[in-house]
Amino acid sequence: MTKTYYGLSDTFVFFYQNGCHKLALRERLALELENVGVEGEPGAEEVCVVLQPGETRLLVLRQERAGALLRWYAAPEATIEEVDE
Repeated sequence: MTKTYYGLSDTFVFFYQNGCHKLALRERLALELENVGVEGEPGAEEVCVVLQPGETRLLVLRQERAGALLRWYAAPEATIEEVDE
């Protein structure tokens, strides 16, 4: 399993990839956001990422007002579970 972070000028991306065959990932991110929003989940203060074996996912944070200062903080809590086939 990998989690890679990419930062651009106004966008932050978490790329999750689960290459395992028998393990699943569940990650809860408590968020503190200022002038940043979670794409597809407006007003989110928490996001839960669940990845089954072989899955990938992008979590995208975008600046809401161009030119304004932004601040973000994510506190992850992750668990890995064995999956029965």
